[in-house]
Amino acid sequence: MAGRFAPGDIVGGEVGGEGYLIATYRGASSDKSILISDHIDVVETLEKDWERPPFKPLVENGYMFGRGVEDVKFDVAAVIVTLKRLKTEGFKPATDNVLVLSGDEETASARYS
Repeated sequence: MAGRFAPGDIVGGEVGGEGYLIATYRGASSDKSILISDHIDVVETLEKDWERPPFKPLVENGYMFGRGVEDVKFDVAAVIVTLKRLKTEGFKPATDNVLVLSGDEETASARYS
């Protein structure tokens, strides 16, 4: 079926208490594969340490407030949607494209991404 990844081309797990996902979009060759790497964590915090609710994005006077409101989650979503669309349309890249999403860029998980 169009847009689906073969069994084994998507794997996930945990390293250092953080989750990860690796998806391989197979191309005509595995030589010089393209690596797309990003992190998908939301770091915990205590609500008492914030003037506003940390996990509720708020816009006040043109400024955004909230834990991670300017983080890379949009980038992650854009990459996933783009790869899915290309796969659905039957695009065959010249080389493998490997998407690695790690739990956090600041912990042991980042060393394995």
